[in-house]
Amino acid sequence: MSQSAPAGPAYPWQGSLLLDEGEVVRLSWKGNHAVMESDAKGEMVEMRKPGYLVMTSKKIVFMEERGVFNKSYYLDCAIELEAIGGINMGGMWMKYVSIGGTTGENKYHLEGIDEKTFAAFRDTLLTQIQTRKQDIEKERTRSDVQAMLDFSILRDYMTKGGISVQAVKCPQCKAPLTMPENGSFVKCTYCGTTVYASDIMDRVKQLIG
Repeated sequence: MSQSAPAGPAYPWQGSLLLDEGEVVRLSWKGNHAVMESDAKGEMVEMRKPGYLVMTSKKIVFMEERGVFNKSYYLDCAIELEAIGGINMGGMWMKYVSIGGTTGENKYHLEGIDEKTFAAFRDTLLTQIQTRKQDIEKERTRSDVQAMLDFSILRDYMTKGGISVQAVKCPQCKAPLTMPENGSFVKCTYCGTTVYASDIMDRVKQLIG
């Protein structure tokens, strides 16, 4: 069955998997990735790369395991969750999970995933896919708002509410934040955090009421 992947380095592949800002590991399954490669004779045969299928909050990746005594891990393939087009089970005797995406079909033989447990596995992926799509939509909406709201509008709003521009602080390090005359975002000169005018507007609205 699936294994929860904690934040700490509990799994050997975690040190080799680079995550985006805000991206977290959700689950992982041990198994292999079945791929077609040419053998010594130049004929195409199915090869199985051992490793772990990992589901993060943004994508599905396969971390290939290499070595016998000293094992190392490498990113074999990655599929963005929103790009997944199908999740199925195939195979007559050796059951495999098929995940279709922009890179085509990817076949994985996973420990603990069979005809009895596949439905739960599929539902887990579908739930995370739906969550990811919702997050993307929220980010698009947020980006639209940020593009429309600039610091000139924020300055006018603060002045009318009786709030000094000098009172604005970085939400990350609490250092004084120098607000530009216009633009939708500014970087804190102390910690480098990107601060959007829309975020400050939300806080100012709470103060003004």
